[in-house]
Amino acid sequence: MTPETWHLLRRSLIQPAIELHEGECSPAVIELQHLLQLHDFTYVIVNGYFGAMTKAAVMHFQSQHRLQANGIVTAETWTALRHLPLP
Repeated sequence: MTPETWHLLRRSLIQPAIELHEGECSPAVIELQHLLQLHDFTYVIVNGYFGAMTKAAVMHFQSQHRLQANGIVTAETWTALRHLPLP
């Protein structure tokens, strides 16, 4: 799937915001990792595991967008990832 296709798909999905933490492994983490890659965190590996690298990218993204930079993916972080313009 190309980044453009993923971008269009993610805007069409209506999903509840699942809070994610380091150590989790799920399809929601895969979505998170894809979104982080689209926002230029290309070093994030899409494997469904919320490890240290994913947490670091989340914290950096949160800091860039004036969100609480704690590495926990909350509803606010999901909203920013899904709706802010891509670089």
